[in-house]
Amino acid sequence: MARLALLTGSLALGAACQRPPAEPIDLLHALPQAERRARGNIDEAIRVDQGTLLLVSPARVTWQLRMPRPAMFMATAAMQSSAGAVVIRLGVATPRQYTDVAKLRFEAPASGPATPQAISVDLGPYSGRAWSLFYHPDQILWKLILNADALPGGTVALGNPRVEMR
Repeated sequence: MARLALLTGSLALGAACQRPPAEPIDLLHALPQAERRARGNIDEAIRVDQGTLLLVSPARVTWQLRMPRPAMFMATAAMQSSAGAVVIRLGVATPRQYTDVAKLRFEAPASGPATPQAISVDLGPYSGRAWSLFYHPDQILWKLILNADALPGGTVALGNPRVEMR
């Protein structure tokens, strides 16, 4: 009987210690704390317009954050300029390592406005717990790096960029 009570108490304690689901990380809201780099005027090259992140390539935004588990980068993206092409690179970094997680190419449409494309990138390896004595992704302050590389260039719009749970 005492063993059953101990087991029940352990299960209740385990359930109480679980983390509640993490709220999505709104990257537009976190932009003022992010590191921004661009050629020319940064405030023109990396800006928010009507809830959309506009990047005039070449440009880079780096956010420091702890990833919710299991994490996904989500956004919509489309070219805003009438000519050119841009490659969006999403990467993660620690002080010792950088990893490209995704590369997406966007080209200006031949005519009319560009159709936004949904972007969904798995950040699971950089979030949550891992069965390891040394690797603890949930304790690392990751740098999430968003690059807009010029090919030959242009403006790309990212709508509702966020990191959320899968």
